[in-house]
Amino acid sequence: MSVFHPFEVAFCGYSGTGKTTLIEKLVKAFSSQMLNIGYLKHDAHKFKIDHEGKDSFRLAQAGSKKVIINDQAHWASVAQESLSPIEIQQQFIQCDWLFIEGYKKIDAEKIVFLDEKTEILNEFKDLKKEKILAFVYTGKPPKKEELLLGVPLVERNDIQKIEELIQKNFASNVNKDLIGLVLAGGFSTRMKQDKGALSYYGRSQVQYMSDLLSPMVKECYVSVREQQLENNPHLRGLSLLVDKFPSKGPMAGILSGLEEFPHQPILVVACDLPLVAEDVLQDLIDSRNPYKVATCFLNPEKGWPEPLCTLWEPKAKSILYSYLGIGRHCPRKILFNSSIESIEVKDRKALQNANTPEDYDYIKKQIEVGL
Repeated sequence: MSVFHPFEVAFCGYSGTGKTTLIEKLVKAFSSQMLNIGYLKHDAHKFKIDHEGKDSFRLAQAGSKKVIINDQAHWASVAQESLSPIEIQQQFIQCDWLFIEGYKKIDAEKIVFLDEKTEILNEFKDLKKEKILAFVYTGKPPKKEELLLGVPLVERNDIQKIEELIQKNFASNVNKDLIGLVLAGGFSTRMKQDKGALSYYGRSQVQYMSDLLSPMVKECYVSVREQQLENNPHLRGLSLLVDKFPSKGPMAGILSGLEEFPHQPILVVACDLPLVAEDVLQDLIDSRNPYKVATCFLNPEKGWPEPLCTLWEPKAKSILYSYLGIGRHCPRKILFNSSIESIEVKDRKALQNANTPEDYDYIKKQIEVGL
């Protein structure tokens, strides 16, 4: 469980032990690898970033609880109150990683900076329960018997070693088992019959898509509306996931999957993409960037992200909820405005939708010719 970000590490230590200097070097190193690093600092002292006489200062003095100032490239928010962990998460969710300075008491992975007398260790009541990645020291190394056995002891200037420890830690959190989700909860208004019940390959489309996904994921589910549970024989024998957000289109199925499996990436495929094949899905999995909100294909005609054949990461849940809260239900627009890994689809026909009876007849003939 993370506190502020799925990939976070806190740098803890007393003033003067070199935390900021090390973090600065690490941010430069990882940013050069095209990683988007967020930085959160807890100041033990009161701080003031606004200036008397400025418009924002005057409005805050007049009673505004939150003041936001922005230009075309920057924005800053000054609140006259503390933020909850969820509010802080919203600020950093688009970042790949989050480096935290301070916050010794939070339940997060930590790099602990030792002072000369190792008095910092008094801040941790039970070292064995702390998530300490490394002890960092400057000058003479402390006696190892004072520390937690098995935790690396690293000199502060050994940047390469600290980089490797952070990379290894985040990598261990990446390899979660995939969940497969076939979206079949639509109303099929234009098709005039349930698109999941159609047969392109001698079985229902939901059965075909489930069979396609199952070898590639730990578990596979079919996303449906509650009203579909009765009198739909094509759904029998399948693992069903009922939409928790009715009338929200495909976003209902995606968000329901992320809610049901909050710590696992979800490979989502809509049932109305009958030309999606195993190699297409494997390309998506092989291209996965777990630090992004999602990994998706670009529509070959229009170049926009395709949300209904996409690998959604756990961090996407927070973003989808925020859009849902302001009445936005289009997953494509969410991808447009999020940090994503996008790839070209090799087979331009793979993302062809079947939304009408004419589409069904045309694609069915394509499949028969291909066979």
